[in-house]
Amino acid sequence: MKARVYLWLEQYVPAELILLTLRDFADSYQMTYLGIQVRILEAVQAFRQQREGWQESLTEAVETGRSYWFIRVFADEGEAVYELLNVLYGEKERKDPYIQEILKAARAQMLIYPGYLRQKKSLKVENFTSYENDVLKLLARGEKNAEIARSLCVSENTVKYHLKNIYQKLGAKNRSQALNLITEYHLI
Repeated sequence: MKARVYLWLEQYVPAELILLTLRDFADSYQMTYLGIQVRILEAVQAFRQQREGWQESLTEAVETGRSYWFIRVFADEGEAVYELLNVLYGEKERKDPYIQEILKAARAQMLIYPGYLRQKKSLKVENFTSYENDVLKLLARGEKNAEIARSLCVSENTVKYHLKNIYQKLGAKNRSQALNLITEYHLI
């Protein structure tokens, strides 16, 4: 569903337009499963935008799903739905067998597809010093530490120091993870 892509890209307006259309379609033709999917994604969107109403969408999806004991429709959204269910339902409600099944299946999905619909951290170039930005640009071009050091007229140890800070700010463990995050967050 294209709305998932927009949610992942954090483009909420096009996601909302698609979801509204799909909700009308699902309700008009009594497509229960699609209706549940749409309400789950509406809840994810509203939650991420910190808007009211996500609880109602998710509760409606859960209650409709309970009638048919639908689990997979929730589990497919993995971490996104797992997080919302844990926020929505207290410890007492999470003991409900249906909610437990959904949480168990969503957690399994999270482990299989850890990045799916994960909310992105907000990273901005402003979080980096001007020197780190210079190192970041050269890193993104694929230059090695020695090449970066030559370009910036510093020692390799200085480059390593700044790379360590960059990795820490990105939450990366190594160079390849940092490069992936630079691309994912469009930092350059």
